[in-house]
Amino acid sequence: MSAFVVIAFTVILASPIAHAAAVTATLAVTSQWNTGFVANYKIVNSGSAQLTDWTVEFDLPADESISNVWSSKLAQSGTHFVLTPEDYNRTIAPGGSISIGFQAELTGAYSPPANCLVNGQPCTTGSTPSTTATTATTTPTTPTTPTTTTTTTTTTTTTTTTTPTTTTSTTGAATPGAATATFAVTSQWDTGFVANYNIANPGAAQLNGWKLEFDLPAGESITNAWSSKLAQSGTHYVLTPESYNSTIAPGNSVTVGFQAAQTGAYAPPANCLLNGQSCTGGSVSTSQATTPATTTSTATSGTQICDQFGTTTIGGAYVVQNNRWGTSAAQCINVTATGFAITKEDGSAPTNGAPLSYPSVYLGCHYSNCSPGSRLPAQLSELTSANSSISYSYASGTYDAAYDIWLDPTPKKDGVNQMEIMIWFNRQGSIQPVGAQVGTATIGGRNWDVWQGSNGSNNVISYVAPTPINSWSFDVLDFVSDVRNRGAITSSWYLTSIQAGFEPWNGGIGLAVNSFSATVN
Repeated sequence: MSAFVVIAFTVILASPIAHAAAVTATLAVTSQWNTGFVANYKIVNSGSAQLTDWTVEFDLPADESISNVWSSKLAQSGTHFVLTPEDYNRTIAPGGSISIGFQAELTGAYSPPANCLVNGQPCTTGSTPSTTATTATTTPTTPTTPTTTTTTTTTTTTTTTTTPTTTTSTTGAATPGAATATFAVTSQWDTGFVANYNIANPGAAQLNGWKLEFDLPAGESITNAWSSKLAQSGTHYVLTPESYNSTIAPGNSVTVGFQAAQTGAYAPPANCLLNGQSCTGGSVSTSQATTPATTTSTATSGTQICDQFGTTTIGGAYVVQNNRWGTSAAQCINVTATGFAITKEDGSAPTNGAPLSYPSVYLGCHYSNCSPGSRLPAQLSELTSANSSISYSYASGTYDAAYDIWLDPTPKKDGVNQMEIMIWFNRQGSIQPVGAQVGTATIGGRNWDVWQGSNGSNNVISYVAPTPINSWSFDVLDFVSDVRNRGAITSSWYLTSIQAGFEPWNGGIGLAVNSFSATVN
């Protein structure tokens, strides 16, 4: 693992007076590995007038592609990428700033963006900032305007002495050489924030594997994570490594990040543990619980469902269902704290017909069974985002791995909805969606084959990935908007549920949803 580096480029939009630049956008690579990198753009309005809109666009080499973005909307045409604002960060007050970011995949050597433009003006290269950590002794404060950031939230790293937990007084003295995890908020607004953890190995031995866990207040929830795998149980979150950053060499570090939604005042993570020890590198004192508090869910690891329509809840927020609707043959799923796996599948169905079942996990309402605390059904015109994350494990068989998003003209909680959106992450075997292919689309920075038809009960628009997707974080409303643009629904319709699972025709033992989350705002 290479040492943590920061690579910066500065974008300058000139005012009519050439020397009086008013807007800058600085690109910093915050994490880098052999097959990808994570980067942020910090856009600063240094002028005296309010900036009411912005666009950042650039080209990447053919062997680099953006796989995920946050705090912005992504459009792509070949190797050209365009980032535009969300509603909450479209306007930047004088002296204010925002941060947006993306994760990219690459093959070969890293190259920075080229032909960069901000609001149609060419970019110029700036200086490379120092990688030395700075000291921050205050918790990032919530800005009064959701489009600006405070000075304490713009630094990419802080020293480990200021880990933002509410229990630092109970943490023991730091152990020399122990791994640390340093928290920093990089962007903040009234309804959410973006943050990083820098995991450092100051010891003399290689760190093989790491596990970062913490609690968030009930009013905050993670909607998107990058450079790590996310698991959630109630208000407790666990980040574990991807294959490329599981090992940290002596003196090196890795950076992981997440975006969170919030209601009410911002509060930092609490009860932070790295590999079971305090994130500051000290041991957990006897006066502090060694296991952070979690929300008890109905299902625990090892819960098995074999009933045709058996259900349980996980994380205090989602319903897991066996949903064996198409066969009398046995099917069983094993429910974990964050998802489920198919353990028994005795049926088989012809590939020119319907699947056997749809074992799945969902947020919202399905045949009068509503997930705990969900605001669904909700009218589309009232929604600003519906962020979801998924991690799949695949096995042999004939199946699709798909999201099922249901909409109806009424706030329907039971029965069949009028519109079904399917997002096929994986397709194995000679199967196809309902209807016929009507074209292609680029949504969330990915290319999709679009199918449209009716199954006799409801209309269906399906988006099929050309190659399997193992994990992804995205905004469900991006797909809803595409369906609306096709004239199939209007903004007066209601989103009733967001589901993710599998449709097996035969085989499929071992298929698993490792983790799932969905947050509707």
